[in-house]
Amino acid sequence: LLTVVLAQKYNVLATNGNLNNHIGVPLTLLRLRPAEHNFAVIEMGANHQGEIADYCQWAEPTHGLITNIGKAHLEGFGGEAGIAKGKGELFDYVAAHGGTLFVNSLDAKIPAVAVAAAKANVAGPAPLLATYPGPSDTYHTAFL
Repeated sequence: LLTVVLAQKYNVLATNGNLNNHIGVPLTLLRLRPAEHNFAVIEMGANHQGEIADYCQWAEPTHGLITNIGKAHLEGFGGEAGIAKGKGELFDYVAAHGGTLFVNSLDAKIPAVAVAAAKANVAGPAPLLATYPGPSDTYHTAFL
Protein backbone atom coordinates (compact mmCIF):
# COMPACT_ATOMS: atom_id res chain seq x y z
CA LEU A 1 0.00 0.00 0.00
CA LEU A 2 2.82 2.40 0.85
CA THR A 3 4.41 1.77 -2.54
CA VAL A 4 1.12 2.42 -4.35
CA VAL A 5 0.62 5.72 -2.54
CA LEU A 6 4.18 6.94 -3.12
CA ALA A 7 4.09 5.85 -6.78
CA GLN A 8 1.28 8.32 -7.45
CA LYS A 9 3.90 11.08 -7.42
CA TYR A 10 7.35 9.46 -7.27
CA ASN A 11 9.45 6.76 -8.91
CA VAL A 12 9.55 3.99 -6.31
CA LEU A 13 11.59 0.80 -6.06
CA ALA A 14 9.81 -1.88 -4.02
CA THR A 15 10.38 -5.45 -2.95
CA ASN A 16 8.92 -7.87 -5.52
CA GLY A 17 6.50 -10.42 -4.10
CA ASN A 18 7.74 -11.71 -0.77
CA LEU A 19 11.47 -11.46 -1.49
CA ASN A 20 12.08 -10.18 2.02
CA ASN A 21 14.82 -12.51 3.28
CA HIS A 22 18.63 -12.73 3.21
CA ILE A 23 18.47 -13.39 -0.54
CA GLY A 24 15.56 -11.14 -1.53
CA VAL A 25 16.68 -7.99 0.29
CA PRO A 26 20.07 -7.87 -1.48
CA LEU A 27 18.39 -8.65 -4.82
CA THR A 28 16.06 -5.70 -4.29
CA LEU A 29 18.93 -3.42 -3.29
CA LEU A 30 20.84 -4.39 -6.44
CA ARG A 31 17.92 -2.99 -8.47
CA LEU A 32 18.16 0.40 -6.71
CA ARG A 33 19.21 3.25 -8.99
CA PRO A 34 19.60 6.49 -6.98
CA ALA A 35 19.45 8.63 -10.12
CA GLU A 36 16.18 6.95 -11.09
CA HIS A 37 14.36 6.12 -7.84
CA ASN A 38 13.01 8.75 -5.44
CA PHE A 39 12.09 6.17 -2.79
CA ALA A 40 12.80 2.54 -2.01
CA VAL A 41 10.31 0.49 0.01
CA ILE A 42 12.24 -2.53 1.25
CA GLU A 43 10.31 -5.28 3.01
CA MET A 44 12.43 -7.00 5.67
CA GLY A 45 11.19 -10.37 6.88
CA ALA A 46 12.85 -12.39 9.60
CA ASN A 47 12.59 -15.64 11.49
CA HIS A 48 15.29 -14.99 14.10
CA GLN A 49 16.94 -12.11 15.95
CA GLY A 50 19.79 -10.31 14.24
CA GLU A 51 18.39 -10.77 10.75
CA ILE A 52 16.74 -7.34 10.45
CA ALA A 53 19.81 -5.69 11.99
CA ASP A 54 21.85 -7.16 9.12
CA TYR A 55 19.36 -5.93 6.52
CA CYS A 56 19.54 -2.45 8.02
CA GLN A 57 23.32 -2.41 7.60
CA TRP A 58 22.81 -3.16 3.91
CA ALA A 59 19.79 -0.94 3.19
CA GLU A 60 20.55 1.99 5.55
CA PRO A 61 16.87 2.92 6.06
CA THR A 62 15.98 6.49 7.02
CA HIS A 63 12.36 5.62 7.86
CA GLY A 64 10.93 2.54 9.54
CA LEU A 65 7.48 1.00 9.79
CA ILE A 66 6.60 -2.21 11.62
CA THR A 67 3.18 -3.39 10.48
CA ASN A 68 2.64 -5.84 13.34
CA ILE A 69 4.31 -7.92 15.99
CA GLY A 70 2.49 -11.24 15.70
CA LYS A 71 3.27 -14.82 16.61
CA ALA A 72 4.91 -16.04 13.40
CA HIS A 73 8.27 -17.83 13.70
CA LEU A 74 8.04 -18.23 17.48
CA GLU A 75 10.59 -21.05 17.39
CA GLY A 76 13.28 -18.95 15.69
CA PHE A 77 12.72 -15.88 17.83
CA GLY A 78 12.38 -17.77 21.11
CA GLY A 79 8.93 -16.43 21.99
CA GLU A 80 6.84 -13.29 21.64
CA ALA A 81 9.38 -11.05 23.40
CA GLY A 82 12.00 -12.27 20.94
CA ILE A 83 9.76 -11.36 18.01
CA ALA A 84 9.36 -7.82 19.37
CA LYS A 85 13.12 -7.55 19.88
CA GLY A 86 13.88 -8.91 16.41
CA LYS A 87 11.42 -6.67 14.60
CA GLY A 88 12.51 -3.79 16.82
CA GLU A 89 15.96 -3.95 15.23
CA LEU A 90 14.52 -1.81 12.43
CA PHE A 91 13.47 0.90 14.89
CA ASP A 92 16.82 0.60 16.71
CA TYR A 93 18.72 1.30 13.50
CA VAL A 94 16.47 4.12 12.29
CA ALA A 95 16.41 5.81 15.71
CA ALA A 96 20.20 5.59 16.02
CA HIS A 97 20.50 7.42 12.70
CA GLY A 98 17.97 10.18 13.47
CA GLY A 99 15.30 8.82 11.13
CA THR A 100 11.53 8.62 11.35
CA LEU A 101 9.66 5.78 13.06
CA PHE A 102 6.11 5.21 11.85
CA VAL A 103 4.32 3.65 14.81
CA ASN A 104 1.20 1.54 14.27
CA SER A 105 -0.71 2.33 17.46
CA LEU A 106 -3.30 -0.37 16.69
CA ASP A 107 -0.75 -3.04 17.66
CA ALA A 108 -0.20 -2.59 21.40
CA LYS A 109 3.37 -3.95 21.23
CA ILE A 110 4.73 -1.55 18.61
CA PRO A 111 4.61 1.78 20.53
CA ALA A 112 6.66 0.25 23.36
CA VAL A 113 9.29 -0.98 20.88
CA ALA A 114 9.48 2.49 19.28
CA VAL A 115 9.80 4.31 22.59
CA ALA A 116 12.53 1.88 23.73
CA ALA A 117 14.47 2.49 20.50
CA ALA A 118 14.16 6.26 20.87
CA LYS A 119 15.25 6.19 24.53
CA ALA A 120 18.23 3.96 23.76
CA ASN A 121 19.51 6.54 21.29
CA VAL A 122 20.58 9.15 23.86
CA ALA A 123 23.84 10.07 22.13
CA GLY A 124 22.56 10.49 18.58
CA PRO A 125 20.07 12.75 16.83
CA ALA A 126 16.50 12.49 18.08
CA PRO A 127 14.27 10.30 15.92
CA LEU A 128 10.81 11.46 14.92
CA LEU A 129 8.01 9.23 16.21
CA ALA A 130 4.99 9.48 13.91
CA THR A 131 2.00 7.51 15.21
CA TYR A 132 -1.01 6.37 13.24
CA PRO A 133 -3.93 6.29 13.86
CA GLY A 134 -5.36 7.85 17.01
CA PRO A 135 -4.10 9.57 20.15
CA SER A 136 -0.66 9.00 21.56
CA ASP A 137 1.92 10.76 23.68
CA THR A 138 4.25 10.92 20.68
CA TYR A 139 4.36 13.24 17.69
CA HIS A 140 1.50 13.01 15.17
CA THR A 141 1.91 13.51 11.44
CA ALA A 142 0.33 12.58 8.14
CA PHE A 143 2.08 10.32 5.64
CA LEU A 144 1.84 12.73 2.70
